[in-house]
Amino acid sequence: MAAKPRIVFVGAFKTQAADGTVGGQLYACRTLLASPLSDHIDWVLLDTTMESLPPPPLWRRAWLAIKRLLIFTRHMLTPSIDGALIFTSGRFSFLEKGTMVQIAALLGKRVVLFPRSGLILDDIQRSARRKRFVRNVMRRCDVILCQSDSWKGIFQDLTGLPDERFQIRPNWIDLAPYAAQTTPQPPIQLLYMGWLEPHKGIWELVQAIEAQQETLRGQATLAVCGSGALDAELRTYIAEQNLQDLIEFRGWVTGPEKQAVLAESDVLVLPSHLEGFPNILLESMASGLAIIATRVGAIPEVLGDRNEIGVLIDAKSSADIERAIVNLVKQPTQIAQMGTTARNWVEARYSIDGAWRQMLEILNNS
Repeated sequence: MAAKPRIVFVGAFKTQAADGTVGGQLYACRTLLASPLSDHIDWVLLDTTMESLPPPPLWRRAWLAIKRLLIFTRHMLTPSIDGALIFTSGRFSFLEKGTMVQIAALLGKRVVLFPRSGLILDDIQRSARRKRFVRNVMRRCDVILCQSDSWKGIFQDLTGLPDERFQIRPNWIDLAPYAAQTTPQPPIQLLYMGWLEPHKGIWELVQAIEAQQETLRGQATLAVCGSGALDAELRTYIAEQNLQDLIEFRGWVTGPEKQAVLAESDVLVLPSHLEGFPNILLESMASGLAIIATRVGAIPEVLGDRNEIGVLIDAKSSADIERAIVNLVKQPTQIAQMGTTARNWVEARYSIDGAWRQMLEILNNS
C-alpha cells in the first residue's frame, strides 16, 4: 500500500473561538477533516482560528502569527512532509498565510492555497503594495483553489498564470444535519447569520426593517445570529427605535442550536458588501430557506438569475432589501417553492461527497 501524503493543513479547526464565534472557514475545514478524505491524507494541523471579533490587539495577533510561522517553518523543514494546504482570508490573514506560502515554496514543498474571503478583493483594489504581495504569493503556489469561475478570473487577471494553476472548488456541505422546510405560516421568520461588521451589510438590513416596520409587524420577524464590532451599537439603536418586537438578537449559535434556528427560519437575508462564497448560503439552502442576497463574490453563480432559489439585490441598498423582503413575505407558497429548489440544488452540486474526492486528486497530484 502506498504511503499517504503527509500534508500540513493550515486553517480553522477549533470547535469555536474563545468568545463563541464561528465562521465559514471553520465550518469548511472541520467538514473536510470529518470527510473520507482523512482516510487518504496524513494531516498535520496548524490551527489559525481567530480568537475573537473584533480581533485581539495587533501585538497579540502578531505574536501568534510569528509563533505559527515558526511552527510552519519547522514542518516544512521535515523531510516526511509532502506539502501544505493553506486556507486564507484577507488582510492580516493573507499577510501571515502568504508568508507561509513563500516559506514552503523556498523549501521546495508543494503548496495549495485556498483564498476564501471577499476581503482579498478589497486588498487588491485599495493598495498597490497589497496587490503586489497577493500577486507574488499566488505566483509561488502550485495550485490556487477558487470558489467560483468569477474568482478564478480575478486571480488569473492579477497573476497572469495559466489555467492549469487554478482549480474551481466551490464550498461544500454535509447535508445530513439539515432538514427541508414546509410551507411557512405568518409571521415569516427572516434570518441574518454572520459577523456584525459594516461590510456585512447589517446596517442596511436593520434600516430596511425600520423603514417597513408598519408593513412587517405581525407578518415577519428577523433573528440576528452573530456578533462583532457593531453588536452594542445595533442593540442600542434598535431599542431606541422600538424595534425589539421585529428584531431579536441571539448571539452566536452553534451545533444543535444552529440547526434549530435554521429549521424555524424561512428566508435568509445576506446583505454583504463583500463575500467569497459564504457557507451560511449553502447551510440555508440545504435547510430549505429562500434567499435574499447581494450580487457579490460567488453568490450570483450559486443562485443564478432565475429567481428560482432567491432574490439577488444590489449591495449597500436598504431600498432593495425592503422590496425583496416585503415581496416575499406576501408569498409564503413562493418561499416554500424556492426552499425546495434550493435544497435540491445544493444536493446536486455542493455535497461534501464530491468535494473530498476532488481535493484528494488535487493533493495527490504532486
